[in-house]
Amino acid sequence: MMLRSSVMLMLLLPIVAAAQTLSIRSDTWYPMNGDPQADKPGFMIEIAKAIFEPQGITIDYRLMPWERALSEVRAGRIDCVVGAYVEDAPDFVFPEQPWGLIMLFSLCVQVMIGVTTAI
Repeated sequence: MMLRSSVMLMLLLPIVAAAQTLSIRSDTWYPMNGDPQADKPGFMIEIAKAIFEPQGITIDYRLMPWERALSEVRAGRIDCVVGAYVEDAPDFVFPEQPWGLIMLFSLCVQVMIGVTTAI
């Protein structure tokens, strides 16, 4: 099951270049994004840093409640949110190809009369 496609707005590069800071907000959604103070804040944040920091653009990544992050982007107070589905924000710009996918698989084990089988 695909959990969330990513919203990283490469189209923002010309706009952000003038500001020299790209503000990114989201709730915690490991492994895509997590603790802003961690060495590994999540692969989406690491990708953003790899793209923008060599261009002299600082990444200002912080956590906030999900609905607030969406409304802050819509209000123009922040630039980007990480981890949205198109259904979450149909008015946002999404890449044609997601930058990453998370797939979840479940393994259930059934024990019957001393026999263990994986389902």
